[in-house]
Parts: sequence; C-alpha cells; structure tokens
Amino acid sequence: MNKKLESNSAMMEYVGAFIGLLVVIIIAVSVVIPTVLSAIAANPAITGTTATVLGIVPLMIAVVVLLLVVAMIQS
Repeated sequence: MNKKLESNSAMMEYVGAFIGLLVVIIIAVSVVIPTVLSAIAANPAITGTTATVLGIVPLMIAVVVLLLVVAMIQS
C-alpha cells in the first residue's frame, strides 16, 4: 500500500511539472516570441549589430524552452 502511495505521489509530481512546462511553452510560443519580433520590426532605427543581436533573442527564447523540455525528460 505504501509503495503504491509513493508511486502515485511521484506520478502526480510529474503530471504537475508537465502541465507547468506546457503552460510555459504555450506562453513562450504564442505571446513572448511574436511580441519580441513585432517590437524589433516596429523600430526601423535598429540597424547593424544591434539588429543582429536583437534578431537572435527569439531564438534564445526557443532554446531556453527546449532546454526546459529536455530537463523535464531527464529528471
């Protein structure tokens, strides 16, 4: 009985973490990345190195979300 309770509790932790991770992914993909892209595109004064670095920001957000997924799978 005790082992079943422990495994059930561990499963609930994984489910909770997965739901939280899913919420973060949805927010990042549907809100953060488009907002950053539109803010960069709305300012024509951004050129050169600044534009290049700011263009990489959405990619870095996507990489962080991917790392969160990998960390979730490995734990």
